[in-house]
Amino acid sequence: MANKTPPNASFNHQHADTSSPSPLGNKDKNEETATTSLLHDKRETETAGTTMGSKKSLSSQASFRMILLTLMVFQNSSVVLVGRHTRSSVSKSDMYVVNHLILVCEFLKLVLSAILEHIVTDGQLMKSVKENIIDNPLDFLRTLVPSLLYLVQNSLLYIALSNLSAPLFQVTYQTKVLTTALISVIMLNRRYSLKQWICLFFLGIGVAIVLLGEGSAKISSEENADPKSVVEKVEAEVVEPDEPAQSLFAGLFAVFIACISSALAGVYFEKVLKKSTKNETGKERPPVSLWMRNIQLAFFSVIIAFVQLLMLKGAD
Repeated sequence: MANKTPPNASFNHQHADTSSPSPLGNKDKNEETATTSLLHDKRETETAGTTMGSKKSLSSQASFRMILLTLMVFQNSSVVLVGRHTRSSVSKSDMYVVNHLILVCEFLKLVLSAILEHIVTDGQLMKSVKENIIDNPLDFLRTLVPSLLYLVQNSLLYIALSNLSAPLFQVTYQTKVLTTALISVIMLNRRYSLKQWICLFFLGIGVAIVLLGEGSAKISSEENADPKSVVEKVEAEVVEPDEPAQSLFAGLFAVFIACISSALAGVYFEKVLKKSTKNETGKERPPVSLWMRNIQLAFFSVIIAFVQLLMLKGAD
């Protein structure tokens, strides 16, 4: 008698085949799991690399900004100290003319800015001049206003350095921060926070305290001066008339006007020049580079300073 397979045997066999994993299925799943794990590890590695790269980038940017800040502090301090020394350590007959110095400085600025613009544009300096000066004469002429204001500021600063000590000049010249803030509120409708206004207020208070202290010290020194020393001082001034005379009022007035000129030039530059992104036909154009703006400013400064020298020479 032939053996008969139970009816449910085939079902049990098929069920057993589908429920128990085959070696090939295990291999596919293992490969898929390994691939997923490798992709996950790769993503983590890329994320970690990106994080490390961003941290290095932020660190390099912070270091670069610190270097720029240090150079700016050194430049500002050296200009004041050297300027004061050159205006107070020589006789009036040997003192250089301020307009000569400004003309030389602006000419050097023009040359250096042209070199840097040539480097930045990969040798396309003439093309940049054509696009930003020849093809846009109105935008170029707008730089005449800040050029004139900066020229007035530089002239007044050397007048102030001839009449004020270096520390007093450095403190009083910080008034330009306050004047710039006030003018930016008027011309740009800029809003400052309460903390910023408090800082500006205490800045003004600090400058006022320094000025009051300087004035009271000068008055007390004149009141307590020995009559004999006063006579000797007058005789020395008669014997050496070439010694540069100093006036506190003239120095402070020059600083005050220079601060206003600096604030007006800076705010005007931001309001008109940085926002002029359209050419004469009304089409959008790329923003003008920093070095090209310096070329435009220095060009007008050189022209104005040269005309001033010709006028002074003609008057003499």
